[in-house]
Amino acid sequence: MTHKIADRPLALIGDLGATNTRVALVQGHKTIAQCSYATQEATSLESMLEQFMSEELPDPSLREEIVVSCFGVAGHVSNGAAHLTNVGWVVRESTIREMINAPALLVNDFYVQAAAVPVMSRESVVHLCGPELMQPNDGRSIAILGAGSGLGEAILIPRYQDLSPFEPLEFSVDVNSSSTPSNDGSEWIVVATEGGHTRFAPRNEAEVGLNRWLKGRYGDHVSVERVVSGAGVVDLFLYFLGGRPLPIGFSEPVTGAQVTHAAFENRDSIALNALTHFVGVYADEAANLTLKSNAGAVYLSGGVTPHLLPMLHEHFSHSFLCKGRYNKLLANVSVWVVIEPDPGLLGAQVLAERLLNSMRISSP
Repeated sequence: MTHKIADRPLALIGDLGATNTRVALVQGHKTIAQCSYATQEATSLESMLEQFMSEELPDPSLREEIVVSCFGVAGHVSNGAAHLTNVGWVVRESTIREMINAPALLVNDFYVQAAAVPVMSRESVVHLCGPELMQPNDGRSIAILGAGSGLGEAILIPRYQDLSPFEPLEFSVDVNSSSTPSNDGSEWIVVATEGGHTRFAPRNEAEVGLNRWLKGRYGDHVSVERVVSGAGVVDLFLYFLGGRPLPIGFSEPVTGAQVTHAAFENRDSIALNALTHFVGVYADEAANLTLKSNAGAVYLSGGVTPHLLPMLHEHFSHSFLCKGRYNKLLANVSVWVVIEPDPGLLGAQVLAERLLNSMRISSP
């Protein structure tokens, strides 16, 4: 194993979401092979990895040169295993490890999203509101949340060597690397959360009705993910449609793409209303996470988010700041939209590199 690490350190990385799964073979910052799969069309992560290694590697022998792997998965990870909330699969480090004969690291999908934030370039993000600081300069944390098939949430907390003797799961950012233009040399502890499954809190009478309607569909616990997600876009539209016939341009089953097209291209009032509430709840939840984590910067990620940039620019700030006595504090929080196409893979690459470094240190 030491020989492989020294001569040819290849890492198999992936970002497994409820809609799409991206897999890549990387060597440092170089991508050897990469492919995207429709998650729901596969039977397991292992089947996708087998397909990837059989069909995408430029040289079949590269499979034997993989020395480490890291995967972000859309579910709660515990003891090296995860049940994927919106897919129904169980993924285990031990199975992947046996499959590739190399160490495997399994983390929550927003763990890898968070790991990507300190190494993102300015071109990977769009400023939404607050100061234009990519990282807080006052020791505060960074909040990451993102609407996709679900709603992921994570926190980055700065750790200073002189304050703690402990060794939590963390990673270091190389301040001399050209890929870290705004890093201040701190180490960051990633805290993955399942905050998207906390209860949705209606902000007005329309959303009280929405909450009641969602309870009729999903039961007593309506999570904020039921609203701030791709499925939430559709449910918001159907709720405001109120049982009336679908407008021109829609077909069954209604999709989020139909709703956004109707809003941005046709200026459909129902679609616009749905997206306005979507952004309002999204901003409210971002403010909640900011206050609970004492964040100085917020990153909005996820597959849905970049498609809503016009609505985010128009409506996000007002709802984000609507926290009474703490609106002035929130006004000093930098909010960014991630437009990096594969932030999950970027984060998995960061973590795989850290695991490689730890293996080098521990090797005789």
